[in-house]
Amino acid sequence: MEQITIGSTGVLCSQLAFGCAGAFHLPRASDRSALLDAAVDAGFTHLDVAPMYGMGRAEVELAPLLRRHGDRLSLTTKFGIRTSPVGSVAGRIQGPVRRLLAARPQVNDGLQRSGAGPTAGAAGRLLYRGDAYLPEQARASLGRSLSRLGRGTIDLFILHDPSAEQVQAAARAGTFAMLDDEIAAGRIRNWGIALHEPGDLGQWAGDTVPFLQFRDDVLHPADRAIPAGVGTATYGVLAAALPLLLHHLSTSPAIRMRWIDELGIEDTGPRSLASVLLREAVRRNPFGPVLFTTTKPHRLAEAADAVTHSAPAGESDRLMAMVAEARAAQSHS
Repeated sequence: MEQITIGSTGVLCSQLAFGCAGAFHLPRASDRSALLDAAVDAGFTHLDVAPMYGMGRAEVELAPLLRRHGDRLSLTTKFGIRTSPVGSVAGRIQGPVRRLLAARPQVNDGLQRSGAGPTAGAAGRLLYRGDAYLPEQARASLGRSLSRLGRGTIDLFILHDPSAEQVQAAARAGTFAMLDDEIAAGRIRNWGIALHEPGDLGQWAGDTVPFLQFRDDVLHPADRAIPAGVGTATYGVLAAALPLLLHHLSTSPAIRMRWIDELGIEDTGPRSLASVLLREAVRRNPFGPVLFTTTKPHRLAEAADAVTHSAPAGESDRLMAMVAEARAAQSHS
């Protein structure tokens, strides 16, 4: 994959970054380790992680991979959401629990939604704790992450899903000045904020943030009024769009054949519908990586092939025409 620089942060990374949260749908640590190795083999050189992922296990499990590959890999980790004491215990025994839940998909889906974060539902409130993003909390979280990851420097250290009010409070308390001091001290290369969309910053002057991570897909495009030089990472590019478009293709043979012909898509490989969406996401975000996650190692190579595949002229316009048609059909169903 092509290597790009994330805005003006100075961090170099692959066009696709591996999102480590999804790896913990695999119950065995050995399978998660093999998945991480497959990501590196496929050309992923940037990893996105957080202390809460894997109920506190994600950063620890990344450490051996980082030791093996040294400076070849860059990473983002976060602060502001941490695992509770109950969550930490659950993290150490999560293998049997995840195997049990895998056999009960409906229960598993409900728990994943409820446990997505400290404000998502009852499971989230039990497993996680939210911090206030103040300097002392940021510094303590940074120290813990450096220790768990086995690194002396973190490439991007970012606030994890704060509200606009929490961002303003962090700025007033001196958190961002403290993060600039950590850049000078060499413990981080740069910092930023992860949120659902840039508009969630509210009226706060976001032009002082070096990096933003936010959700963006062809169904719900994020506001792109982002100051020059700000690095960006996007996520969620397949989660909602791919099921809708696949459903639209399944509604009639005529629709399926027309769009297969228009987009030149196949069922797998760099000409699949998922590949078209990934290429569109990369086109939409030239200032940083697009996050991709899977539990299937072969999907990593397919995703890398997709973004290095030479797209036919007009692919973006034809994709957006299909999206418009699918949304119109959905609204009339």
